[in-house]
Amino acid sequence: MKNWMKIALAVLVMIVVGVVGYFIGQTPPAIVKTATVTVEVRPSPTFNLVVSTENIITYPNRTIAFNALCTGVNQFAGVIKITLAGVPAGATAEILPSDTFTLGLEPKGVQINVTFPDDQGLVGTHTLTVTATSTTYN
Repeated sequence: MKNWMKIALAVLVMIVVGVVGYFIGQTPPAIVKTATVTVEVRPSPTFNLVVSTENIITYPNRTIAFNALCTGVNQFAGVIKITLAGVPAGATAEILPSDTFTLGLEPKGVQINVTFPDDQGLVGTHTLTVTATSTTYN
């Protein structure tokens, strides 16, 4: 083999080795995939409380009755406990059917009965406070 052929072959081998080495040492192109998630942050679930009447007139030796109704807001679901404060000494209160219930999508409530004894000492204005509390909810 002639010298120039040997030189040409050596150059060709160096080129091939260099090109192959270049490609072997290269990092392959990255493969990138994306996906999206839409997140809507809504207000926390809660509930509203209303009473059927705000003013009642009664007399000694009588029973009054009114309703307390809870309505869920923002898909509230949970256990509600109703309490009544402000019942004067000597009077009695009853929450029917129970002071605790589970509230879901439909409004739910209770009837509150307060019986005033035949006691003229109770004559006057009394403020009764209905409280609805939930510690177990979605």
